[in-house]
Amino acid sequence: MSLSTSSSNCWRSFAFVFLGVLITLLSIIYITIVMIDPFDNLPVSPELNRVQVSGSDRFFKPSVARRPNYDSAIIGTSSVMLINPERLGKKLDAKFATLAMPAASAFEQLRLLKLFAKHHSKIRQVFVGVDHAWCKQDRTEQLLGANIGNRIPDELYDENHWNNWPRLSGTMIKYTKRQWKALHDDMQEPAGHDGFFDFTREYPPYDLRHVQSKLYKNQNPLPKPGSVIFPEISEDKRRTWIFPDLMDLQRSLSSLPTETKKVLIFVPFHWYEQSRSFSTFEECKKRVIEWDGQVENLYVIDFMRNSDITLEDNNYWDPIHFVRKIAENIESVVAETLKGNRISGKDYNYLLLPEVVSIENQ
Repeated sequence: MSLSTSSSNCWRSFAFVFLGVLITLLSIIYITIVMIDPFDNLPVSPELNRVQVSGSDRFFKPSVARRPNYDSAIIGTSSVMLINPERLGKKLDAKFATLAMPAASAFEQLRLLKLFAKHHSKIRQVFVGVDHAWCKQDRTEQLLGANIGNRIPDELYDENHWNNWPRLSGTMIKYTKRQWKALHDDMQEPAGHDGFFDFTREYPPYDLRHVQSKLYKNQNPLPKPGSVIFPEISEDKRRTWIFPDLMDLQRSLSSLPTETKKVLIFVPFHWYEQSRSFSTFEECKKRVIEWDGQVENLYVIDFMRNSDITLEDNNYWDPIHFVRKIAENIESVVAETLKGNRISGKDYNYLLLPEVVSIENQ
């Protein structure tokens, strides 16, 4: 046998061994991904108590929306992600799932609401955080902010679970590792199964100066309202605005069962952020008030106003994200209101309520 032939055989054997090892390794990785199933959407994966992990919102929420053990839902952007479904559920003897996620467009929020309604014939409450995602004069894009250009996981919203097979990619491996860690983490919050994820757990220690640089757009902290006045839009001009996404929300809420309590919360943005879009938000509120008699069992509570919440800088992480104690405050107000008690408070205002709500405490 010649030296060249022997060398060729050696390389061929090496190539076969290398290819075999590579295929085996990739197969093991892929099987691990399927078994852990980080987004809980595969028909062959074992039953595990999978939870929301950082960054997986758009892929994990559809599975949460399908889970039969929830009878109520929270819809919105990250501005209401700190509303804890477990705490709120205990106050109302309900089982809330949170479908809120960062930079959720109106399109994404309605899609999740529709999916939840499709898999739950009896829905007790739907909580919607109303903010800039809904109060737009023109129709918004299907993806917002940093999500623009990303893939929309359409396959997760249909009923064919066999088209949900994951791609073998670094991103999928990353989420699999996070899910594995969450499943074996004794410190994992029990509410994680319902889609809740406290994003502030990943934040550094609270630094008011750093927060204020975000609140005031790198300016020094400003005096309270009255010192900064943004141009107000005339009433005639405002009435020409369409708010198409808000109209879609009205239709979606109207399609829900009459007995379902529909709760809209105008989110308490920091006062300076509110001032920047004051006319838009005020007109948005007026349009929602016009739903009176068109959407059954509708509760509209306005926290987007100057109050002890919105005028206090240390109630915020940034212009639209309040701290945990404010989330607990909102939960308490919503719970008492849904129990039939219209409680008085300086931090919010009732824009619409069903006639069954008592006014004795006001």
